[in-house]
Amino acid sequence: MSVRRINEVLSETVASLTEGKMPKVSVYDNGGKTTDRYTIVPHGKDWEEGRGMRMMLGVDDQGGRAFSQFTSGQVGRHLGKKIKFSDLPPATQKHVKMRLSESVEFGESVDRTEASELKLFIDNDGQLYRGMTTNIYKNLVNKKAAGRYNSQLATKAFLHLADEGAKRYVKEFGSRGDRWHEMFNKPTRMHVAEQLRGDFEEEMKLGNYDYLLMKKYQKKK
Repeated sequence: MSVRRINEVLSETVASLTEGKMPKVSVYDNGGKTTDRYTIVPHGKDWEEGRGMRMMLGVDDQGGRAFSQFTSGQVGRHLGKKIKFSDLPPATQKHVKMRLSESVEFGESVDRTEASELKLFIDNDGQLYRGMTTNIYKNLVNKKAAGRYNSQLATKAFLHLADEGAKRYVKEFGSRGDRWHEMFNKPTRMHVAEQLRGDFEEEMKLGNYDYLLMKKYQKKK
């Protein structure tokens, strides 16, 4: 993940907002199938060169009251129908402009040392693996078999894992007063989530998680 590129895209977006212009974005509507009904994709180069990943903002239809989160993903029909920004509910339009201008999620940079430490902890914590990690793998590998795998949603699942890993790390190794979300800031945890998702997808392609498939999908193989 290129943090520099994220900040470049956000800087361009903020500059447009400062000048009173609405920055160029693509807007997708999935019709309310998920809480993050709308996906806002600022125009710019691919977030990760060669992998087709772009930065995007997922937001609900309630002006961001239920869901509003920056993430990375691939643009495609899975995001829903492409609509105009002006088609968004007024409250959602206002919220999106605010989120793009403040760029809170990326105000800090990835701490690669802390990211490596957190990922190593998650990869080697047996209790976490037998519980949360395995459940995520099982859910995602079956979605893939059913033709409903979504890389963007997979990243969100692994972000939950990164959050839980950060909490356990601080509980085990932290000092009094340490806060998990400060020791591992949001960009760092997102970076770990992207790495975890990438590792999962590589192993899934090799068939290393086929044992987690439901019987109805095992028959297809």
